[in-house]
Amino acid sequence: MTANGICGIDISFGEQEFHIGDGFLIYDGEFDGQYGAYWTAPHKAFDNTAILRVNTKPVRADFFYLKADNDYNDTELYGVNVEHINDTLGTIGATWMTVSDANQDGVGFYENRDGMDIYSIRGQGTPFAAMGLADLFLSFEYVKELEGDRQEKDAIGWYAEAAYTIAALPWTPTLTYKYAFFSGDEADTTDDEAFDPMFYGASRGWGNHYMGEIVGEYQLFNSNQKTQMVKLNLQPTDKLSIGAIYYDFKLDEEAGFGDDYADEVNIYADYAVNDHLFLNAVFAYAKAGDAWEAGGELEDTKLLEIAAFLYF
Repeated sequence: MTANGICGIDISFGEQEFHIGDGFLIYDGEFDGQYGAYWTAPHKAFDNTAILRVNTKPVRADFFYLKADNDYNDTELYGVNVEHINDTLGTIGATWMTVSDANQDGVGFYENRDGMDIYSIRGQGTPFAAMGLADLFLSFEYVKELEGDRQEKDAIGWYAEAAYTIAALPWTPTLTYKYAFFSGDEADTTDDEAFDPMFYGASRGWGNHYMGEIVGEYQLFNSNQKTQMVKLNLQPTDKLSIGAIYYDFKLDEEAGFGDDYADEVNIYADYAVNDHLFLNAVFAYAKAGDAWEAGGELEDTKLLEIAAFLYF
């Protein structure tokens, strides 16, 4: 509903999707593991929500309560997100949230979620458009995680990304570089320094924020890693997009086998058949480093994925 056409207010409840920024922390509320649909991830809604959206241009805010399913150990949290939006330069935002409840019988990230406070700042857009660099896209987010009922949390995660599109060339090439850091747990402290990636997702296509179809999807999950990404995307037609991505994965905490985890290459294609049918395919090759092998003999890994998505 609106008030005098100036302030837009929207209140919603129940099972629904909710995103913050480009999904570095909050995007996919359903892990899909219990339904056997992990990779295709068809369901992104949180099990239960209460969301108040307030839009007073150019500033907007979200006040939210979110509850995930048992794949995420029934995590519940609430918080506030504030953004300033400029149609030319882009968006800057800040978020605070706290985990009010989580099943502590879980393992890994989930066992220490209860009581955790999360602070985030971010920015995204074309801030140098006035200088003739409208094709230069910049994006970043920095996250600090503190507190925790079971163990004191002290973790950070952040990324910085730059993408440049050469619109004058055939197939409109876009070259992207991204660096992402997610802290790992230090062995000689009583705090928990392992970054909890929360409910991240892929809002801007390949490499955001699932990095690597082998390492990112099945091994490292945006924690204890330092990752460099170089991506080239081409647009031969309005319906077809193709590209290649290189990843260099290193560990933040090496755990005795060095920090060189893997190198990975992804080659992908996306094709929009029509407004309802979308096809994509990706071939991935990962070369194991010493940290992945962990003292054993491990062959390099290859993967081929083909998917069709039908939208109603």
